Amino acid sequence: MRYKPSTEILNKYNVNIGSDTVFSAHARLLQSIWRTETFGTDAFPEIELGNMLPIDFAKSKKANFFNESVGNLVEFEIKCFPEKVIKEPRIWDNLLSSQPLAFNLFGELKLESSFHTATKLFNSFFDGDVKKVTGIEFEYSPGRRNPKYLNDRSAFDVFVKYISKNDERCFFGIEVKYSENMHDSPANPKPEYNKVALAMGVFRDECFDILKNTSIQQLWRDHLLAGSLFKTNNDYEKGHFIILYPRDNVQCKNSIERYTNTFNTDDVKKTFFYTLTLEHIVEELEKISDASWIKDFYSRYLDFSKIKEV
Repeated sequence: MRYKPSTEILNKYNVNIGSDTVFSAHARLLQSIWRTETFGTDAFPEIELGNMLPIDFAKSKKANFFNESVGNLVEFEIKCFPEKVIKEPRIWDNLLSSQPLAFNLFGELKLESSFHTATKLFNSFFDGDVKKVTGIEFEYSPGRRNPKYLNDRSAFDVFVKYISKNDERCFFGIEVKYSENMHDSPANPKPEYNKVALAMGVFRDECFDILKNTSIQQLWRDHLLAGSLFKTNNDYEKGHFIILYPRDNVQCKNSIERYTNTFNTDDVKKTFFYTLTLEHIVEELEKISDASWIKDFYSRYLDFSKIKEV
């Protein structure tokens, strides 16, 4: 994926955005192709951008989600947990957004009351350490602006609680990316960041200024939030921060490389930091389950071969 799709194709699907990266141009186009496949070529003539849906239609039909059950879950989360930052109308009408992607990927796993599929999935990545997944939450923070943690608004896109093979209380805090370019402006650093970072013992001292003042600060804050749950507090006995992204998103890769270069060890188990691609998670899900939503997810978000066929 070295170049953007042709101007002709981007114009045909109404997704020619000059500021898009190579990957985000492909991802935006793929969402417009999915919209056309799902709702028809002539659907929504009033919407200028191909990766968008009319808000009234999108919300009433829960059209940004693979089935009504996941859409109902989103509606429940918004209604019952107003403290969570679930962005409306974006969650409903923007096909490109990574937040509905997170619900489309993990919603079915949450709705499965036994968490059987989630347990097998995470076990496959963590060497059989996951005895049982016990809960999945979205937009989770243990306490926004709470000085007990980071005293900021950091939250995980997805939070998976589990019991380890040694009967420890554990978690995975997950940040989900799709088309993001990872160029977020850093927030004002809090004193709590240093406290948690030192307790984690993962970072080289000379890198603290880089971590505080560059766009990789978001990765650092989420990683620190994970650390605050079991290093400076005893909410859990063990945890990992996972960054989940598409294999071909070069901006994500580069930011992750810059971030991991601040570590003082190459031992993944000691960093509490884990990278995972969307493609890999789909591959593992397909080994575990033949549920149709897994193929639907791949087709919508990752099957870039469709672009060659238009």
